[in-house]
Amino acid sequence: MAKHVLDEDFNRKKYQIWFNSIFPWNNKLKLQLYEEFKSAKNIYEMPENKLIESPFLDLEKMAQIQKYKKITPDEIYEKLLTIDMDFTTIEEEDYPGLLQEIPDKPYCLYYLGHLPERSMPSVGVVGARMSTNYGKSIAHDIGYSLAKCGINVVSGMALGVDCASQNGALEASGMTTAVLGSSVDICYPEKNKPLYNALKKSGCILSEYPPNTEARPAFFPLRNRIISGMSSALIVTEARVKSGSLITANLASSYGRDVYALPGRITDPLSIGTNHLITEGALVLESIEDLIKNLNEKFNRTKGDESIFSNEVDNTLTEKESLIYDVIDYYATHLDDISFKTKIFDTELNELLTNLKNKGKINEIFPDYFVRI
Repeated sequence: MAKHVLDEDFNRKKYQIWFNSIFPWNNKLKLQLYEEFKSAKNIYEMPENKLIESPFLDLEKMAQIQKYKKITPDEIYEKLLTIDMDFTTIEEEDYPGLLQEIPDKPYCLYYLGHLPERSMPSVGVVGARMSTNYGKSIAHDIGYSLAKCGINVVSGMALGVDCASQNGALEASGMTTAVLGSSVDICYPEKNKPLYNALKKSGCILSEYPPNTEARPAFFPLRNRIISGMSSALIVTEARVKSGSLITANLASSYGRDVYALPGRITDPLSIGTNHLITEGALVLESIEDLIKNLNEKFNRTKGDESIFSNEVDNTLTEKESLIYDVIDYYATHLDDISFKTKIFDTELNELLTNLKNKGKINEIFPDYFVRI
């Protein structure tokens, strides 16, 4: 295990991992038994004639418990200690506080890295995997700004919006937590291996699934409840009308969390979902500055780097480069539109566009179509 485990932790937590191992896929039953018997240790030490009185245990489940009583909690815990991961449960003080409040919370969470401090506010950021440059850029800036203000950015490490927001948080040297639809020892998707490695070092990777569990479609809606449950507020930047992001938003709303949605053009498929959320009562994400101010007011906090909202001129651009950059959108902007709006033409315009590409400000996604980065 990544960190040293004290004897007192071992003696307490070994019963929890033993209990979690009996019914790894039946979270509802684990919560019912914990509510009835108050601790995993009590379940382990409870005589069989007392356990069988539980309304939640039939003969099949009793047989499973008795089978695991032949394996000592020490054996199960020591086996986990050989794997580079840790875990917490609803019996522990480091279990995410807000998550404790939801009715279908996971009994056990495995993790890599370090858990966010319970006093640290958390905000979820989700959106489309096949997101636009605009959606990814906004998600990145949101993640960066939240992290700069001492807010934990919670997302799912998926391609698109998720990884953009979490990379933004890491660039701000802030806290970010990824909740996976696989076990934490499996990087999914594989393309996000650099982000996965960075999160292990500087953030947190969470899952309710035991080691060596591959991602499955059915796991992602369950994963989404953890993202919503951990977050005081949820931000959806882009989403189709039927998507996991809307499931996450609906869960967040059912848990009493604020839901923010980024409005978009009515002709954009990835804005249909967010515009729908707004018609259903979601808060409109008008600007990142207003978002941070609202969240700091909600959390009764003043912490944050105000310079992130400054409107300083980018001194790396010339006057004409700035003029061109200002008319290029996160949506594709055609060369003719740029020329019409700036009154810069032909060779000079092409040279200036090349300069902006070399400075990492824009991309040419199709011939003569440019977007901001």
